[in-house]
Amino acid sequence: MTARSFWLAIAAAIVIGGTWFGWRSQAVAQMPTVFICNGVPQGGPNCPPPTPVLKNFVRVDKSFGALAYDAAKALWYGSYQYPSRKDAQQGAIGHCRENGGTDCRLMLSYTNQCAAVARAVNGKQEVPGNDTVDTGSTQEEAEAHVRQACERDWSTKTCVVKLVNCSHHGVTRWQQWVYE
Repeated sequence: MTARSFWLAIAAAIVIGGTWFGWRSQAVAQMPTVFICNGVPQGGPNCPPPTPVLKNFVRVDKSFGALAYDAAKALWYGSYQYPSRKDAQQGAIGHCRENGGTDCRLMLSYTNQCAAVARAVNGKQEVPGNDTVDTGSTQEEAEAHVRQACERDWSTKTCVVKLVNCSHHGVTRWQQWVYE
């Protein structure tokens, strides 16, 4: 046997084997599911048919948001319900620039929650630049967290909430019959 005929025989074996394995995987995929219990196929004397169970399933989708600040005008801008963190960040910065912002800075990105901004008040005047950002699982919780943090950060008894943004996740619920 020459080297050439040896390699041709190997190539033919690979092609035939690949075809057989491809046919076998298709044939196996088309076969019905057979349950085995105690080493006996379903329906045998010691293996009754399986009983399906109704199960609850939940899928939680992520939703992103971001906050941007225009330091030149002391204004806040937000984005929410974006499919990615990068899109949310670009949305917040873009919103700031679209509204005439000249010094737009990304200040916070968040996922599946609410974000809030509070500004310290001195006497009866808001103090631009004395702002605090915080998050919470709900709008009310984010507002409460940011007020407490603002009062602590700026040693004041009064802070006003300037912005609240919520980017809540999408929840899909379904039931399905499954065999355990």
